[in-house]
Amino acid sequence: MGTLKIRLEWGMEMVSDSDVDDVQDKALDALIAYLKAADADVAGSYAKEICDAIVANCLTDRPETVTKAQIVFMLLVELEAVDLYS
Repeated sequence: MGTLKIRLEWGMEMVSDSDVDDVQDKALDALIAYLKAADADVAGSYAKEICDAIVANCLTDRPETVTKAQIVFMLLVELEAVDLYS
């Protein structure tokens, strides 16, 4: 579980810190793969940070990046990590 947590933190950092579209796309790919394997507790504990980073950095990029960002949002909803700002 510790390794997955570290990878999630790395993915969030790559999404939020990168100005290179290709790096953001790869980080979103990694985040999508992680969320598909994650449980609701882990995803829920980072949902706010994930959403903040994506909203700030990915929703005005290339259409492929926006689509991947939307997939991340939907996966968070599927994991029932919907209490983002409570």
